[in-house]
Amino acid sequence: MSEAEFCCDEGAWLAGKAQYERERGYAAQQPKRKEVRTMDLKTMKTGDCLNLRLVLTKAEIRKTKANKPYLQATFSDGTDTVTGNIWDWAAALPELGVYDVSAVAGEYMGKKQLNNIVMRWSDNQDKTAFGVKYVDNIQDYVGVFNNVLALIENETLRNIVADVYSQVTTSYATASSAVGVHHVGAGGNLVHTCEVALLSSKIAACMKMLNYDVDEDLCIAGALLHDIGKIDTYEIDGPAVNMSTDGTLLDHIALGFNRLQQSVVAQQHPDITRLLGHIILSHHGSKEFGSPVTPKFMEAYVVNYADSISAMMDTLRSYNTKAEEEQRPGIFTERIFTASNSEHLLQRAVYAFLQEKPETLL
Repeated sequence: MSEAEFCCDEGAWLAGKAQYERERGYAAQQPKRKEVRTMDLKTMKTGDCLNLRLVLTKAEIRKTKANKPYLQATFSDGTDTVTGNIWDWAAALPELGVYDVSAVAGEYMGKKQLNNIVMRWSDNQDKTAFGVKYVDNIQDYVGVFNNVLALIENETLRNIVADVYSQVTTSYATASSAVGVHHVGAGGNLVHTCEVALLSSKIAACMKMLNYDVDEDLCIAGALLHDIGKIDTYEIDGPAVNMSTDGTLLDHIALGFNRLQQSVVAQQHPDITRLLGHIILSHHGSKEFGSPVTPKFMEAYVVNYADSISAMMDTLRSYNTKAEEEQRPGIFTERIFTASNSEHLLQRAVYAFLQEKPETLL
């Protein structure tokens, strides 16, 4: 992750800024100097003067009401994404990539933004340092995965799962689970897979206690394999998660099914592999949501519902976090497209109501 020091060399900063203004043909207000400290986009505060190496992820030339062109630029440093406008823009649309950026942190309608932006194409275009992460402690979750795999008592099921994953040992731990919706970034798919497997195990165990004939081992094995195709579906490019060519053409369900079929151990047990393949193909629950078939037995439904719970919990948590960071007024999140495109009650409001202390929300 890139670090920024607050304008420690103000003379050089202003000289470069003036040169850039001459090249671009616009003037900008001189930022006010503040104390020296390190920061990133996630921790910056209004008024901070920034000197950052950022990735320009989106750029669009727009026009003001007075019909004057300006550039709306979106930057990321891997911790957060912030947008800012560069007024009186007279140049062509800039190329997306890494830039050395000087700016002043601001706020508009409750959201962080960058003001007084000066941007130059960086000599270092390596985006590795900007790689978006879902978790930092990926190895801890590798341990969780191995512990969950060990819960499978059926040796054939356990060996099939192990064989499928043995083909992707260098990539499964760092794959993202999505481009945007849930568990986004390196390690996201690993965490999501562990969550779905643990949920499936608990649901199956509870249903067995209630005298339902559910096989817990098949639930765990199916859960561990349900999103294996996402390893081939998404590519992390600095702060962005993009669809791969195979991901765009085939998507993760078909790619995951193909991974299972390629397993030598799976080929030796066609009946069990048929069950696992069905769980992979049906785990989205309906054709409307991308599954070519709907669940046809208990364990497939268990994995389907566990998958939905994990995805929705992570989505709600991210929207709650966003509301806290942006100090969103009221007791609801913004609209969540993947959840009926509706606002949802913030968890802090849930706790306040449970404690019968709604006044704490004021």
